[in-house]
Amino acid sequence: PALPISNVTIDKTGTDNGLITVKWMSPFQANKIDFPPPYTYEVYRAEGITGNIKLKKVNAGFLPDTTFQDKDPLNTEGQIYNYRILAYDANSDLVDTSDVASTVRLEAKPQLKMIEINWAAEVPWSNQTQKYPMHLIFRGSTTDDPLTLIDSVNVTANGFKYTDDGHWNSTPLKETDTYCYIVMTRGSYGNDLIPEPLKNYSQRMCAQPNDNTPPCSPTLKVTAPTCEEQAKLVGCGNAIYANTLTWSVDCRNDVRSFSIYVADKVGDDFTLYKDNVVDTFFVDNYGL
Repeated sequence: PALPISNVTIDKTGTDNGLITVKWMSPFQANKIDFPPPYTYEVYRAEGITGNIKLKKVNAGFLPDTTFQDKDPLNTEGQIYNYRILAYDANSDLVDTSDVASTVRLEAKPQLKMIEINWAAEVPWSNQTQKYPMHLIFRGSTTDDPLTLIDSVNVTANGFKYTDDGHWNSTPLKETDTYCYIVMTRGSYGNDLIPEPLKNYSQRMCAQPNDNTPPCSPTLKVTAPTCEEQAKLVGCGNAIYANTLTWSVDCRNDVRSFSIYVADKVGDDFTLYKDNVVDTFFVDNYGL
């Protein structure tokens, strides 16, 4: 990669005060005659694991460094964010744009006397390598307590999941207790010029074993374009329409994924339209 983004790690979990550190390398493969240094950078952020919703520049001006902590009011507890970097040369010409890299999203699946956790991220490097196969599992008892390293997972053999049944300290999980987790992923580009392993932390996620209480209901909002709005862009008769669905939930830690159902008109039965949605938005390009 000409502009390798290397870290998108969550420093603090919160609904409106989350912190994320983003790191990257300079465009070391750029032709320094065509693109003379020093290089400066812009950081862009979007919502979703791969989406482009609410894309915005999050740094002021241009950055001379290759590290940026995003302190914008961030909901790292309930939202996934992805980042991209733009590099400019001494003449303010665009050198390159990095690939998109997301935060690590941790989800819980409570079971009888145990909790299964799963994690995922969309990144340009590999988080599943023979050289760095072990991802680290940290656990605490509350949302504020320091977390303790309790175990590690060989993700090349077992995938991105771990079941905590208390075997690591011979103490079974209690149904009335809350357990909080963070996972540290380790990855690599497989390029000797890029330092490794690439270590990134998920958000802190809390759950109780054997939690049979259904999650709260989401609040749904649907934004539909008008013909006039589409006509300004491509002409009303040839427009490809899209509905944008956004929703919020007050119990995000209890939710692993969402399913979207649709009906053609009022009174019709709803049928499953999209399953396993991990974001809190969905763009329905029903004109395609």
